Amino acid sequence: MRHVIPELRKPAADRAKPVFNAAWAATIRAAGKRQEAEAIERSDDVARRLLQPLTMRAPIAPGTTTGSGWADDVVTGATGAFVSSIAPLSAGARLIEAGERVDLGATSTISYPTADTSPGAAPWVAEAEPIGVRNFSFDSATLGPAKKVATILPVSRENVKRSAGRAVFDRMLREVAAHSLDLAIFGDQAASAAACAGLRNGVTPIASTGDVGSDVAALLAEVANLGGSGAAAIIMNPREAAVAAVALPQLAIPTWASRAVPAGTVLALDPSDFASAISDIEIYASEESVIHMEDSAPAEIVSATGPATADPVRSAFQTGVIALRMILELSFIARAGRVATMTGVSWS
Repeated sequence: MRHVIPELRKPAADRAKPVFNAAWAATIRAAGKRQEAEAIERSDDVARRLLQPLTMRAPIAPGTTTGSGWADDVVTGATGAFVSSIAPLSAGARLIEAGERVDLGATSTISYPTADTSPGAAPWVAEAEPIGVRNFSFDSATLGPAKKVATILPVSRENVKRSAGRAVFDRMLREVAAHSLDLAIFGDQAASAAACAGLRNGVTPIASTGDVGSDVAALLAEVANLGGSGAAAIIMNPREAAVAAVALPQLAIPTWASRAVPAGTVLALDPSDFASAISDIEIYASEESVIHMEDSAPAEIVSATGPATADPVRSAFQTGVIALRMILELSFIARAGRVATMTGVSWS
């Protein structure tokens, strides 16, 4: 435990560096810069431990990310700090920071009780009179198990070799991770074996009036009617965010822009209703892979049925490209569903 305390005392930006260092080390190792990669790993023990399952074959208990001890605490902390570090680019990361963070630990799921949205009278009790019992619904909201938010970032060998390659790489990694996280959180996908339910899933949109102020007020009222705590945040496409910033410059409610929210759609939610758990991060780079160059509907290179061939396909080896794969294990829920959406927004 004495090793983990200095790491946890570091600023969030410093605690996020191991993830960037690990990604860069994996990339330049694939590019043939083994000595430089090893130098980074020697200088950053947390980055080395993030990569250890991939670079070390012999089992070494103190360095595993799934065992007990300080190593797994530090690696998990670095993963959480990485998500926090992309908050300027990700409304999803800001929501994770504003909501409740849960460490599932060895437990794959946790059930949240949900309070009655219309509580009864104040609990004043006369002498010898019975005490009322609050109405809670249990097992109505379950967080976990963790699902994969994954992406592949192709980087040319030339970019890696340039003097400014590291700065460009870090920026690309931030942007790709931010957009991937937002797509997962603000989507409309149903819960499945592969995915957590997106915050827009199952929410019936309310109609837009065409006026910025009236629409924002309607969204906030809807969140309050759902039992909101009074706190709220609004997430919208950058197009609507730009108009709202001009029309409502004094708006005290946090307003976050995200390209993962379709244009013409606005969300409002209670951040205290949002709970998340970040379990692990996996980083791997390869120059010998064949990948389907598709972001929204990736497919097998050759499917078992048909067979069907993915298109377009790129050989990383043939084209001198390094494919960095990042998998983030994440779970999240809106515990009581205090989310409101509005579609057909056309502010001017």
